[in-house]
Amino acid sequence: MITSSGRQSIPTPFLIKSWPKPITDESISSKIIDLPTCHEEIRSQVESSGDILIRVVTWNQQAKEPPHPEYLAKLLFPHRYHLVVVGSQECENSFAKSIVMPSKPKWTSCLKEALGDEY
Repeated sequence: MITSSGRQSIPTPFLIKSWPKPITDESISSKIIDLPTCHEEIRSQVESSGDILIRVVTWNQQAKEPPHPEYLAKLLFPHRYHLVVVGSQECENSFAKSIVMPSKPKWTSCLKEALGDEY
């Protein structure tokens, strides 16, 4: 629909009246149970429910050392999600230095240890 000012208006059903409440770890942690340890059980669970649990996190480390793997594991909740996606910025190096040296072996090692062999 075009208004008298010449601007296109958004139909009312598509307007957001209020933003949804953010999902926090505390609000969902009691609702998410640990995944089965057997891959066949996990597959069966996914096939029967049609649900895949995904944890997506982004982290700007501001060129600081990575955290201890135990601390990181508490934030990522491994074994409660089928897929854990971690986006990172400025790991181990500043933004400018990361352009020249994109490798981040300490961060990668820390993630591997925090998530375990299953991931």
